[in-house]
Amino acid sequence: MIYFLFAFLALVLILVAVAKAKASQGSGGNGPWPFVKREFLTGGEKRFYAQLLAALPEYRVFPQVALSQLIDVKKGVNRMQWGNKIDRLVADFVVMNQAFEVVGVIELDGPHHSRPAQKERDARKDKALTVAGIQINRIDAGKAQTANDIRALYSLPPLAATQPGAPAAPNRQPA
Repeated sequence: MIYFLFAFLALVLILVAVAKAKASQGSGGNGPWPFVKREFLTGGEKRFYAQLLAALPEYRVFPQVALSQLIDVKKGVNRMQWGNKIDRLVADFVVMNQAFEVVGVIELDGPHHSRPAQKERDARKDKALTVAGIQINRIDAGKAQTANDIRALYSLPPLAATQPGAPAAPNRQPA
């Protein structure tokens, strides 16, 4: 009988220790945190970002901006309810003028945008930005865009053709 009591107590102690270890890992306790660095932009997004910088030199372009940094909920309505509709939604690229005023948002849509859950997120993003008065342009990642195609989205004149022998424009980063 004592043997079973000791075995039962040992089993309980083991289960408590395992549960405590799992709880500390899953809830940010004293155990190691499970974070790793990830790529900020995909390869396609990096290429398109470089293309945007070259096509829109008069603008500032920012990748991966939370919608909550671009739009707000009107006063007098339930901020939490409406804020939750855009919570965790991110604009692929935000185009701003030199005064940091939003000119528009560009979404680079890859194949995953045909999935039902992504379509629903895209619809919420489009509606929120449109209601707030922000132009949104969706670009198919599978179709080539010229610099002048991108400029036309914002009614900008075409870029002048590079003169033969002229040095290439430097690869600029947003200021």
